[in-house]
Amino acid sequence: MTAVYHILFFILLISCTNSIYVRITDRKPKWAVKRETTQSPPQKPTYASNPGDKQNSVKEAMMGTTSEPSEDFRSIPISRAVVPFSGPDVLLPLTSVCSPYRTSHYTYYVCPFQYIMQVENKVNGFRGCIGIWGQYIEKPTQNSEIRLRFDDGDECLGHIYRTTNVLVPLFNNIQLIISCDPLVQENLRVLSVREVRTCQYEIEASSPIVCRIESHERSSQESTPSEAEASKAGQRMGETKEQGEMEGQENRSDDSNVERK
Repeated sequence: MTAVYHILFFILLISCTNSIYVRITDRKPKWAVKRETTQSPPQKPTYASNPGDKQNSVKEAMMGTTSEPSEDFRSIPISRAVVPFSGPDVLLPLTSVCSPYRTSHYTYYVCPFQYIMQVENKVNGFRGCIGIWGQYIEKPTQNSEIRLRFDDGDECLGHIYRTTNVLVPLFNNIQLIISCDPLVQENLRVLSVREVRTCQYEIEASSPIVCRIESHERSSQESTPSEAEASKAGQRMGETKEQGEMEGQENRSDDSNVERK
Protein backbone atom coordinates (compact mmCIF):
# COMPACT_ATOMS: atom_id res chain seq x y z
CA MET A 1 0.00 0.00 0.00
CA THR A 2 2.82 2.35 0.77
CA ALA A 3 4.21 1.84 -2.74
CA VAL A 4 0.84 2.68 -4.27
CA TYR A 5 0.62 5.89 -2.27
CA HIS A 6 4.10 6.82 -3.38
CA ILE A 7 3.19 6.31 -7.05
CA LEU A 8 0.01 8.41 -6.76
CA PHE A 9 1.88 11.14 -4.94
CA PHE A 10 4.57 11.15 -7.65
CA ILE A 11 1.95 11.43 -10.45
CA LEU A 12 0.18 14.26 -8.64
CA LEU A 13 3.47 16.06 -8.16
CA ILE A 14 4.31 15.78 -11.87
CA SER A 15 0.87 17.15 -12.86
CA CYS A 16 1.15 20.12 -10.53
CA THR A 17 4.67 20.86 -11.70
CA ASN A 18 3.60 20.70 -15.38
CA SER A 19 0.62 23.03 -14.85
CA ILE A 20 2.81 25.53 -13.01
CA TYR A 21 5.35 25.37 -15.88
CA VAL A 22 2.65 26.00 -18.48
CA ARG A 23 1.35 29.02 -16.59
CA ILE A 24 4.80 30.51 -16.25
CA THR A 25 6.00 29.92 -19.83
CA ASP A 26 2.55 30.08 -21.50
CA ARG A 27 3.44 27.01 -23.46
CA LYS A 28 1.48 23.87 -24.04
CA PRO A 29 2.96 20.56 -22.92
CA LYS A 30 4.55 18.40 -25.56
CA TRP A 31 1.89 15.75 -25.12
CA ALA A 32 -0.95 18.23 -25.75
CA VAL A 33 -2.84 17.87 -29.05
CA LYS A 34 -2.04 20.63 -31.55
CA ARG A 35 -5.01 22.48 -33.00
CA GLU A 36 -5.02 23.36 -36.70
CA THR A 37 -5.18 27.09 -37.38
CA THR A 38 -5.98 28.87 -40.66
CA GLN A 39 -4.32 32.12 -41.53
CA SER A 40 -6.39 34.85 -43.20
CA PRO A 41 -5.05 36.08 -46.55
CA PRO A 42 -2.91 39.21 -46.39
CA GLN A 43 -4.83 42.40 -46.99
CA LYS A 44 -3.93 44.68 -49.84
CA PRO A 45 -2.15 47.82 -48.77
CA THR A 46 -4.15 51.03 -48.91
CA TYR A 47 -2.60 54.28 -49.95
CA ALA A 48 -3.65 57.80 -49.20
CA SER A 49 -5.36 59.43 -52.12
CA ASN A 50 -3.97 62.54 -53.66
CA PRO A 51 -6.28 65.50 -52.90
CA GLY A 52 -5.77 66.70 -56.45
CA ASP A 53 -7.22 63.47 -57.86
CA LYS A 54 -10.61 64.20 -56.34
CA GLN A 55 -10.57 67.73 -57.70
CA ASN A 56 -9.61 66.44 -61.15
CA SER A 57 -12.40 63.85 -61.12
CA VAL A 58 -14.95 66.49 -60.16
CA LYS A 59 -13.62 68.81 -62.85
CA GLU A 60 -13.80 66.03 -65.45
CA ALA A 61 -17.38 65.28 -64.48
CA MET A 62 -18.35 68.94 -64.87
CA MET A 63 -16.19 70.02 -67.80
CA GLY A 64 -15.51 66.78 -69.63
CA THR A 65 -12.20 65.34 -70.82
CA THR A 66 -10.49 64.94 -74.17
CA SER A 67 -8.46 61.78 -73.62
CA GLU A 68 -7.47 59.44 -76.44
CA PRO A 69 -10.56 57.85 -78.03
CA SER A 70 -11.24 54.11 -77.85
CA GLU A 71 -11.73 52.38 -81.21
CA ASP A 72 -14.62 50.38 -79.72
CA PHE A 73 -17.15 53.07 -80.68
CA ARG A 74 -16.49 52.42 -84.38
CA SER A 75 -18.38 49.12 -84.10
CA ILE A 76 -21.65 50.95 -83.36
CA PRO A 77 -24.01 50.48 -86.36
CA ILE A 78 -25.36 53.50 -88.25
CA SER A 79 -28.65 53.79 -90.14
CA ARG A 80 -27.17 54.96 -93.46
CA ALA A 81 -23.89 55.56 -95.26
CA VAL A 82 -21.89 58.74 -94.71
CA VAL A 83 -22.23 61.20 -97.60
CA PRO A 84 -19.07 62.24 -99.52
CA PHE A 85 -16.97 65.13 -98.30
CA SER A 86 -18.03 68.65 -99.25
CA GLY A 87 -16.57 72.00 -98.30
CA PRO A 88 -13.19 73.74 -98.64
CA ASP A 89 -10.27 71.39 -99.31
CA VAL A 90 -8.37 72.88 -96.35
CA LEU A 91 -10.82 71.01 -94.07
CA LEU A 92 -9.86 67.57 -95.41
CA PRO A 93 -7.64 66.79 -92.36
CA LEU A 94 -10.80 66.84 -90.22
CA THR A 95 -12.21 63.84 -92.11
CA SER A 96 -9.88 61.47 -90.23
CA VAL A 97 -10.31 63.02 -86.76
CA CYS A 98 -12.45 61.72 -83.88
CA SER A 99 -12.32 63.63 -80.61
CA PRO A 100 -13.86 62.23 -77.38
CA TYR A 101 -15.65 64.25 -74.73
CA ARG A 102 -16.34 62.58 -71.38
CA THR A 103 -18.95 63.60 -68.81
CA SER A 104 -20.04 61.91 -65.59
CA HIS A 105 -22.55 59.67 -67.41
CA TYR A 106 -21.60 59.54 -71.11
CA THR A 107 -18.66 59.70 -73.49
CA TYR A 108 -19.27 61.41 -76.84
CA TYR A 109 -17.12 60.73 -79.91
CA VAL A 110 -17.28 63.67 -82.33
CA CYS A 111 -16.04 62.78 -85.83
CA PRO A 112 -16.49 65.69 -88.29
CA PHE A 113 -17.68 64.65 -91.75
CA GLN A 114 -18.51 61.17 -90.31
CA TYR A 115 -20.80 60.78 -87.26
CA ILE A 116 -21.30 61.50 -83.56
CA MET A 117 -21.50 58.57 -81.12
CA GLN A 118 -22.73 58.40 -77.53
CA VAL A 119 -21.56 55.69 -75.08
CA GLU A 120 -22.85 55.35 -71.52
CA ASN A 121 -20.10 55.05 -68.89
CA LYS A 122 -21.23 51.74 -67.39
CA VAL A 123 -21.28 48.04 -68.23
CA ASN A 124 -23.98 47.16 -70.79
CA GLY A 125 -24.96 50.84 -71.00
CA PHE A 126 -26.38 52.71 -73.99
CA ARG A 127 -24.27 52.74 -77.15
CA GLY A 128 -25.65 54.55 -80.15
CA CYS A 129 -25.27 57.07 -82.96
CA ILE A 130 -26.84 60.49 -82.37
CA GLY A 131 -26.09 61.87 -85.83
CA ILE A 132 -24.55 61.07 -89.24
CA TRP A 133 -22.71 63.62 -91.38
CA GLY A 134 -25.07 65.10 -93.93
CA GLN A 135 -24.18 68.59 -95.14
CA TYR A 136 -21.61 71.38 -95.01
CA ILE A 137 -23.35 74.74 -94.54
CA GLU A 138 -21.78 77.09 -97.08
CA LYS A 139 -22.48 80.41 -95.35
CA PRO A 140 -21.81 80.31 -91.59
CA THR A 141 -22.86 83.18 -89.37
CA GLN A 142 -19.21 84.08 -88.75
CA ASN A 143 -16.09 83.80 -90.88
CA SER A 144 -14.15 82.21 -88.01
CA GLU A 145 -16.33 79.11 -87.73
CA ILE A 146 -17.87 76.32 -89.80
CA ARG A 147 -21.11 74.42 -89.38
CA LEU A 148 -21.61 70.76 -90.14
CA ARG A 149 -25.09 69.29 -90.23
CA PHE A 150 -25.80 65.77 -88.95
CA ASP A 151 -29.07 63.83 -89.03
CA ASP A 152 -30.57 60.29 -88.99
CA GLY A 153 -29.61 59.55 -85.39
CA ASP A 154 -30.86 56.48 -83.53
CA GLU A 155 -34.46 56.25 -82.39
CA CYS A 156 -34.95 57.77 -78.96
CA LEU A 157 -37.90 57.36 -76.57
CA GLY A 158 -40.31 55.67 -78.93
CA HIS A 159 -40.50 57.49 -82.24
CA ILE A 160 -38.29 60.51 -81.49
CA TYR A 161 -34.98 60.40 -83.34
CA ARG A 162 -31.82 61.71 -81.72
CA THR A 163 -30.60 65.04 -83.04
CA THR A 164 -27.69 67.27 -82.11
CA ASN A 165 -27.59 71.03 -82.48
CA VAL A 166 -24.60 73.18 -81.78
CA LEU A 167 -25.34 76.64 -80.36
CA VAL A 168 -28.64 76.92 -82.28
CA PRO A 169 -30.95 73.94 -81.55
CA LEU A 170 -32.78 72.68 -84.62
CA PHE A 171 -35.34 69.89 -84.86
CA ASN A 172 -34.39 66.54 -86.38
CA ASN A 173 -30.83 67.48 -87.27
CA ILE A 174 -27.42 68.13 -85.72
CA GLN A 175 -25.23 71.15 -86.22
CA LEU A 176 -21.61 70.89 -85.15
CA ILE A 177 -20.02 74.34 -84.98
CA ILE A 178 -16.22 74.34 -85.01
CA SER A 179 -14.55 77.67 -84.25
CA CYS A 180 -11.09 78.83 -85.27
CA ASP A 181 -8.52 78.58 -82.47
CA PRO A 182 -4.83 78.65 -83.52
CA LEU A 183 -3.71 77.88 -79.94
CA VAL A 184 -5.29 74.40 -79.87
CA GLN A 185 -2.57 71.78 -80.27
CA GLU A 186 -4.78 68.91 -81.46
CA ASN A 187 -6.75 69.01 -84.72
CA LEU A 188 -10.09 69.09 -82.88
CA ARG A 189 -11.03 69.88 -79.28
CA VAL A 190 -14.62 69.41 -78.11
CA LEU A 191 -15.52 72.19 -75.68
CA SER A 192 -19.04 71.26 -74.60
CA VAL A 193 -21.85 68.77 -75.22
CA ARG A 194 -25.27 69.62 -73.79
CA GLU A 195 -28.67 67.99 -74.15
CA VAL A 196 -30.85 71.09 -74.42
CA ARG A 197 -34.02 69.09 -75.01
CA THR A 198 -34.86 65.42 -74.93
CA CYS A 199 -32.67 63.76 -77.57
CA GLN A 200 -31.46 67.16 -78.87
CA TYR A 201 -27.89 68.23 -78.26
CA GLU A 202 -25.62 71.24 -78.59
CA ILE A 203 -21.95 70.61 -79.40
CA GLU A 204 -19.24 73.25 -79.52
CA ALA A 205 -15.66 72.61 -80.64
CA SER A 206 -12.53 74.44 -81.81
CA SER A 207 -9.76 73.63 -84.27
CA PRO A 208 -6.71 75.35 -85.77
CA ILE A 209 -7.62 73.82 -89.15
CA VAL A 210 -10.66 76.10 -89.42
CA CYS A 211 -8.31 79.09 -89.28
CA ARG A 212 -6.96 78.09 -92.70
CA ILE A 213 -10.25 79.00 -94.39
CA GLU A 214 -9.69 82.74 -94.04
CA SER A 215 -6.20 82.62 -95.56
CA HIS A 216 -7.48 80.29 -98.30
CA GLU A 217 -10.33 82.66 -99.19
CA ARG A 218 -7.98 85.65 -99.08
CA SER A 219 -5.53 84.02 -101.49
CA SER A 220 -8.40 82.99 -103.77
CA GLN A 221 -9.69 86.55 -103.86
CA GLU A 222 -6.22 87.87 -104.68
CA SER A 223 -5.77 85.39 -107.52
CA THR A 224 -9.31 85.86 -108.88
CA PRO A 225 -10.02 89.31 -110.44
CA SER A 226 -12.98 91.21 -109.11
CA GLU A 227 -16.06 91.99 -111.23
CA ALA A 228 -14.95 95.59 -111.75
CA GLU A 229 -11.52 94.51 -112.89
CA ALA A 230 -13.04 91.87 -115.16
CA SER A 231 -15.38 94.43 -116.75
CA LYS A 232 -12.51 96.86 -117.31
CA ALA A 233 -10.46 94.12 -118.90
CA GLY A 234 -13.40 93.26 -121.14
CA GLN A 235 -13.78 96.87 -122.21
CA ARG A 236 -10.09 97.08 -123.04
CA MET A 237 -10.31 93.90 -125.09
CA GLY A 238 -13.37 95.26 -126.90
CA GLU A 239 -11.66 98.55 -127.69
CA THR A 240 -8.56 96.73 -128.94
CA LYS A 241 -10.71 94.52 -131.15
CA GLU A 242 -12.61 97.52 -132.62
CA GLN A 243 -9.36 99.35 -133.26
CA GLY A 244 -7.97 96.31 -135.05
CA GLU A 245 -11.05 96.02 -137.23
CA MET A 246 -10.87 99.71 -138.17
CA GLU A 247 -7.20 99.41 -139.09
CA GLY A 248 -8.00 96.35 -141.19
CA GLN A 249 -10.71 98.22 -143.07
CA GLU A 250 -8.35 101.14 -143.76
CA ASN A 251 -5.67 98.78 -145.08
CA ARG A 252 -8.16 97.09 -147.40
CA SER A 253 -9.38 100.45 -148.76
CA ASP A 254 -5.79 101.54 -149.45
CA ASP A 255 -5.09 98.31 -151.32
CA SER A 256 -8.16 98.77 -153.49
CA ASN A 257 -7.14 102.32 -154.38
CA VAL A 258 -3.69 101.13 -155.43
CA GLU A 259 -5.17 98.47 -157.71
CA ARG A 260 -7.41 101.03 -159.44
CA LYS A 261 -4.44 103.26 -160.22
